[in-house]
Amino acid sequence: MKAMAGCALFGAVKMLSGIKDAFVLQHSVVGCNYGTLILQNVHKNYDVRQASTVIYENEVVYGGHELLAKGIREVDKAFCDDAIKVIFIVSGCVPNMIGDDVEGVMAEVACSKKLVHVKAPGYNGDFDSGAETALLSLFSFAKNCSKTEAPSINILGVSADDPYAEQDVAELQNIMGSKVLVNCSLHDTSIEALEKLNAAHLNIVLGNGVKLAQKLEKSFGVPYIQCKYPYGIHGMIDFLHILEEAMQVDFTAECQRLYENGQSLVRKTAYYLSTLYQLPVALVGDKLHLEGMKCFLRDEIGMNIAVCLDVKAGDERNLEQELKSKNAALLLGTGFQRELARKMQLPFVGYCYPLQDQLCLATGLIGGIGTAHLLEMIINSVLQQDYKTDGIYHQLLDGRGDNA
Repeated sequence: MKAMAGCALFGAVKMLSGIKDAFVLQHSVVGCNYGTLILQNVHKNYDVRQASTVIYENEVVYGGHELLAKGIREVDKAFCDDAIKVIFIVSGCVPNMIGDDVEGVMAEVACSKKLVHVKAPGYNGDFDSGAETALLSLFSFAKNCSKTEAPSINILGVSADDPYAEQDVAELQNIMGSKVLVNCSLHDTSIEALEKLNAAHLNIVLGNGVKLAQKLEKSFGVPYIQCKYPYGIHGMIDFLHILEEAMQVDFTAECQRLYENGQSLVRKTAYYLSTLYQLPVALVGDKLHLEGMKCFLRDEIGMNIAVCLDVKAGDERNLEQELKSKNAALLLGTGFQRELARKMQLPFVGYCYPLQDQLCLATGLIGGIGTAHLLEMIINSVLQQDYKTDGIYHQLLDGRGDNA
């Protein structure tokens, strides 16, 4: 498994972990459960709703049917009230290799909760394919509901492990106001909201969720559009223009406020931004965030994207060599690149999953205030970077560069 890319099981659990009245039961080895627990760190780590059947050698030989049935009964017993309405059974590599009949066990075991099987063996797909499979399973909850009175959207692709998801979705709703409402966003949702997926007027796909959006369009007539994550002032303005065209709303006033926010930011940061112009930057990210951040850095700040790596498709083993060959002066990425940045003495900004080594509590990265925060992170990372230990300026500070 690639450290940054993960496997299908990780992608499935990632998308399901934001459903607050559901439980994720992994029918797999215990390591899968331990590994995916890290997804909870940036979400509600006080409310972890997942467990594992813990397959051992005995189940490999004789099958894991009894173990799965026991796991379902124990979860059902532990949550005998309505706090949990659904148990998602995510099956990993071993039960699918040995041929466990998961659906057969689900049909026979007595359980007061709805049971949904998500088949996600790591050998049969990567992070993104597991995420798509899990999202597609949510279609079974959609009921034939009436459209919301106000124009509304479902946001597909944003998940609970995204360190800035809560703040970003809240800021998006703040910008749109009452003109367009967020009907459902999977970073923090409920079964009741999933039942009303077709009540929205439009599905916004950010990263994963295309298959679910296509099925909702075919079955309920809910159109969908794929968008870049709306980083930056112009990124958000472009996003609002897309909504204007698709939903027949007017965001002229909102776009003007964003434009004025952008002018204010330029006045305050012009000196620093001029030093970043055409600076070679390395960008690492996932399908959800990468393209939007690339556009922000290149088109709004004017930086030179020297290295751009999708953590799901690229090979991070060559990243260090690429950073050296392209003379990257700044690295934006996930928590996995922080040590590499430290090793190469590069300024570093962590902006997307996996980001387990910093807290993100107050401010997101989109809209006027989010763009200000993002600029702070980028500029401060450069300002606070120590001189390289082998550089001439550090030698001068140490008194060793008199003859240089």
